[in-house]
Amino acid sequence: MGHARADLPLTRQQLTALQFIADYQREHGYPPSLDELRKPLRLAHRSSVHAHLVALMEKGMIDWIIGAPRTLEITTRGRSELRRRNVAAQVRS
Repeated sequence: MGHARADLPLTRQQLTALQFIADYQREHGYPPSLDELRKPLRLAHRSSVHAHLVALMEKGMIDWIIGAPRTLEITTRGRSELRRRNVAAQVRS
């Protein structure tokens, strides 16, 4: 199941979630909760956040122990994706 989605590009919402997780972790020293992820994603329900996180996990961008609090961790692949996107944004500006 995870292999089929691993090569799909990130959606805008998934990229927003990944960047927020990285920024929150850097600022607070631990990952955000599902409720804390709802606001930047502009989602009303935790189940919607959950779906985005599962997709990020299937794409190899995060590791996550589902059901355990604050266990989101950005993988090496996820960090590489964020660096690539940040470099591309700097080049465009």
